[in-house]
Amino acid sequence: MIRVIIVDDEYLVRERLKHGLDWRALGCLIAAEADNGEDALELLAEQDIQLAIVDINMPILDGLAFAGLARSSYPFLKIIILTGYGTFEYAQSALKAGANDYMLKPVDTEELSAAVIALSNEIRSEADARQLNDSMRKQLQESRDILRDKFMHKLLLEGTIRPTADQMLQYCPKLTEAPCIVLSVSADLSSDTVEDDPADAYRIVNDCFASVPGTETWLSDEGLFIIANTEAAVADERMYKLLQDCRIAMNRIRSSNSITVTIGTGRLKEGYDGLQTSAREALTACSYKTLLGGNRIIRYEELPSNKSLPNLTNVRESMLIQLRLGSLESVMANMHALFANLRNEEATLEHLYFLLSELVIVLKLYASENQSAADPELADSFVPDVLVRQLQTLDEIEAWVGDKYSKAIGTSEYTKRSTPARLVEKAKHFIDISYADPTLDLNSIAASIHVNPSYLSRIFTKETGSSVVTYLTKCRMLKAKELLDSGFQNLTYLAEQIGFTDTQYFSKCFKKQFGLPPSRFIVKE
Repeated sequence: MIRVIIVDDEYLVRERLKHGLDWRALGCLIAAEADNGEDALELLAEQDIQLAIVDINMPILDGLAFAGLARSSYPFLKIIILTGYGTFEYAQSALKAGANDYMLKPVDTEELSAAVIALSNEIRSEADARQLNDSMRKQLQESRDILRDKFMHKLLLEGTIRPTADQMLQYCPKLTEAPCIVLSVSADLSSDTVEDDPADAYRIVNDCFASVPGTETWLSDEGLFIIANTEAAVADERMYKLLQDCRIAMNRIRSSNSITVTIGTGRLKEGYDGLQTSAREALTACSYKTLLGGNRIIRYEELPSNKSLPNLTNVRESMLIQLRLGSLESVMANMHALFANLRNEEATLEHLYFLLSELVIVLKLYASENQSAADPELADSFVPDVLVRQLQTLDEIEAWVGDKYSKAIGTSEYTKRSTPARLVEKAKHFIDISYADPTLDLNSIAASIHVNPSYLSRIFTKETGSSVVTYLTKCRMLKAKELLDSGFQNLTYLAEQIGFTDTQYFSKCFKKQFGLPPSRFIVKE
């Protein structure tokens, strides 16, 4: 329905206009009425009016003045001027003021109906045209966004494009040929913010940099990227200003959102060819929030440079023993100690990736020992850095791994195991608690679980891939290493504590296991 307003200072005229035509049959609705042009302008601001029928002679604001003001503010409004003056000058003034038609009073209803029909058709045609144009503009913008997204993905993430000046002008018009730097903005997500949408945080950052000269932004699945150019001579000053803008954006996010963001910065690169390298550095810096904590700016050049891996050679064996014992408390304590070692300034993401790989391998080995299926999330395609990007914090990662170990222990119940596997598990348990007995051997271990020694030897090797004696020796060596690490210095006493009566033989076994004699692990005061 076309919404109509009648503006006339005479009440009876307004009534005749309202009731003299079958407005509904004309596809119209009398939405408002006023007795002067000023009130009518206020009604136009409050309601969606498409057609105005206005008397030319009114107090406060006459019809001509109303028409001029109304058309300047509402260009799609159609206006019919009514007047008692039939001179050409009045008609010309009405049309100049923006009226679409001009009628003499008293109004002929058939003439007014024809004018309303004609203008209603114009209103609908123009509305359809605007809708079509809006739709086409939206589709065109969407096409441009898709093309820009593909271009930016190739430029920053794939590095498979050498952009031309025309392409940069089309997709990144605010950048020049000067050296460029890339910043990566990543929302700090955790189990506490799982229901929060990071889109608002990215929008705030985008708005903050929209007015910063020489910067372009791009939102991707990896987060929000900021590309900024600078002159090499003023690079430090430019970087200082960019970091200031980052802090302003982060403060705005904190004040209006439960989600925070971490911003990683790459290094300055000459030309557009270096943008992919700078972007990769920015992403790497951003990933370090797992170790350093989120809600901060992390610069790639300030990351720890120590790439040597920590001493994790005993992770597999120690964790396997804990799993075989079935002590969830001991497993979690050991795991917590391993993660605690990563909470220092020298730790790198490579250290974390290596630890995760070792812990996952342990679970796979344990599942294989127990002839049970490993957790589906621990498939051969398990990639540590993907897990780190998903969980983002050490606490979340430790909880995830702990859950996997808890489930592994739960699925190894004896009722779900074969008879040989249960016997081997009993043998392992007996060894793990009796290793200090110097008389412990295959016969005594077999006797403890009431089986023939030859049978135990055969099923033990089949189930574990090593002999009973080898398992016993490894168990004793690991315990010896623990005692040395805790401060034991008397090798004779230490050997006795783990079931050896010959100190030299103990030293020989220890060196074979760890590559160094036990004396090398004694701390000299």
